[in-house]
Amino acid sequence: MLELRISSQEQNLKLLSFVKKTLKMVPLSLIYRLFREKEIKVNGRPQKEEFVLTAGDVVRIFITENSLETLKNKTKEIKPQPFPYEIIYEDQNILIVNKPKGILVHGVMKENMYTLQQAVINYLVYQNEYQPDNSVFVPAPAHRLDFNTTGLVIFGKNTEALQTLFEIFKAHNLITKTYLALVVGKVSQDGTIKAPLYKNNETARVMVSEKLGKPATTIYHVEERFKETSLLKVTILTGRTHQIRVHLEHLQHPIVGDDKYGAFNVNHHFKKLYNVNSQMLHAHIITLGQLPGVLGYLSQRQFVAPLLPDFQKLIMTLRKEK
Repeated sequence: MLELRISSQEQNLKLLSFVKKTLKMVPLSLIYRLFREKEIKVNGRPQKEEFVLTAGDVVRIFITENSLETLKNKTKEIKPQPFPYEIIYEDQNILIVNKPKGILVHGVMKENMYTLQQAVINYLVYQNEYQPDNSVFVPAPAHRLDFNTTGLVIFGKNTEALQTLFEIFKAHNLITKTYLALVVGKVSQDGTIKAPLYKNNETARVMVSEKLGKPATTIYHVEERFKETSLLKVTILTGRTHQIRVHLEHLQHPIVGDDKYGAFNVNHHFKKLYNVNSQMLHAHIITLGQLPGVLGYLSQRQFVAPLLPDFQKLIMTLRKEK
């Protein structure tokens, strides 16, 4: 934990500005997460980003020294280089990429972990679009995908763009996210799943719980049926952790290859026959509504990430076997 007393030179600063200035190496996405989780307190009480500081205030930031040291090391480890994955769209404000499986979107709290965010930072430094030593801002993702989920991830290249992206994803009605999922069994018809989801922080598992869960809605459409599986187009109206994976398991059509919520026997079968070793879930389409602020020019745009080779190859094989 960091404990800092506000000086007369720092009074009248907004809390967000002070925290960004203090934690120069910390991605803005993590700072916002600390605010959301009430890990930033003034005089012992959680405060909002716009809170105005007074001389003598005591600010406590609940982040460990080890985590800060890890962040410092990652900043030192920047290696300018071309982006190693597919870029779907890029302009002066945002970067949209097609994430492969087997990589964290961001993992600033973990040591020795190369992340998608690190690849983006390396790329932007290579392009002379970001100078880490001259800025308190760190390019960051506006949302996350699971380690083995592939597809669209949007990064903000500057403070204003990233803050606007956070607002867009928080509003839900300004963005529609559509996924492709290969699931166990033949799904008979299209449908909607409305089942509250609860995350157990001790086990890191999410479950359907009418009593403890938060509202979650998933809409699914059958794209194609195979011998033992179905390809679904899935749209989420809420953004709960592991929502699609848990909802489809609740439907009794878990995602093929999902080692946490899937069917063990089916996963073993697909690994043996088709070398499937992760969940077949892909963030396929992002459709934007009428956007506010600096990103208004992207209103009504749609971005599509093609299936990555292993997923595409599996679909082609299953079609031949029908």
